[in-house]
Amino acid sequence: MNNFMSRRQFGSLLAAAGGIAIIPAKGGALAMESGQVAHRINKADRMSMLAERIAKATALIRLGLDVEIDLEQLQTSHDEFDDILLGFTTGEGTSGVTKERIVGVKNKIKVVEKYWAPMRIAVEEIVAAGTVDDEHFELVETHDIELEHASHDVVRALEDAYGGKDLDLGLALAIDLAGRQRMMTQKMAKDLAFAAIGYHAEEAHADFEKTCIKFGKIIHVLITGGGGIMTIANPPTQDAADALDRVQAHWTEMEPFAKELHALKVPSPEQVALFAHQSEELLMECDTVTTLYEQFVANVA
Repeated sequence: MNNFMSRRQFGSLLAAAGGIAIIPAKGGALAMESGQVAHRINKADRMSMLAERIAKATALIRLGLDVEIDLEQLQTSHDEFDDILLGFTTGEGTSGVTKERIVGVKNKIKVVEKYWAPMRIAVEEIVAAGTVDDEHFELVETHDIELEHASHDVVRALEDAYGGKDLDLGLALAIDLAGRQRMMTQKMAKDLAFAAIGYHAEEAHADFEKTCIKFGKIIHVLITGGGGIMTIANPPTQDAADALDRVQAHWTEMEPFAKELHALKVPSPEQVALFAHQSEELLMECDTVTTLYEQFVANVA
């Protein structure tokens, strides 16, 4: 594990994995323990997932099948997002993230704070009401992509600030891509719910199909190390490789159902609920992959 991926190679592999870009290098950063860098990338990527999880839960509440469960998921997602953001801004909370000190990263975190503020209030009001009216639905569903993108911009800034110096860029990439898979499990379920309730249904179907394709591509990139571009990106342990195999096997089982639902103009609430349940199981498996990569970094640091 002594080789380091160049930033050009790193950006190329990100693009090949589904259009993810990397910010060009802008100089060195203050030294940070590699395990903490990996943890920060993991948690910033988790904020990206939580943004989509909140939007998904809000859309599912409109379907009205498992409202109590979806409200609980909305609240726990709200609390976890708050906790991670608190770590980045003050070093407090339970996320294990220390206060950010690099100006470029801090500026990206400020953008997250900007988009999170109205989303945070909307979630609290939805939970208090126990339902979603048109105003709150529109607020959440028109701002979640901004919040998701802003959260992932923090990941990119972390890679730019610390990658290649405090953390092998190949490992940073793997943690990032595994984190993107978590987000995609929630986005797929959200877009399917949009189609079911008729909210920008045509666009939702198109986004659903694209995300399904990207999900499969990223599994391949993680398992093969980018198709031979850099062996450094291979799974660092057998446990990580086995976990990726489980994600791939699960997605292979889910993909025919996903294609079936995509072919339907208006999937039923029951079909959406079933896919959302399967996506939760897939999310946990993707989370295991990310955790194993982070643990590897912490153990060899």
